[in-house]
Amino acid sequence: PYAFVELSDSSGAFEVMFFSQQLFAHRDLLEPNRAIVVTVEARLENDAPKLVAQSAQSVDDVVALAGTG
Repeated sequence: PYAFVELSDSSGAFEVMFFSQQLFAHRDLLEPNRAIVVTVEARLENDAPKLVAQSAQSVDDVVALAGTG
C-alpha cells in the first residue's frame, strides 16, 4: 500500500507519496495539524514535482536532537 499525503507550510499545500515502509513507520505522525519534518526524494515528472517520503520526524524531536548536537 501507499498513500498520497497532503502537507502544507507557509508556501502552500503539496502532496507527498508515502510508500508502505514509510507509511507504516511514520503513521503516528500523519495526523491533522501535527508539525513534522519530512525528508523527501524530489523528481520532476512531466514538468511537475513528485515528492516521495524517505523519512519523517516530529518537529519536537528534530529540535531536541539539534539541541544536543
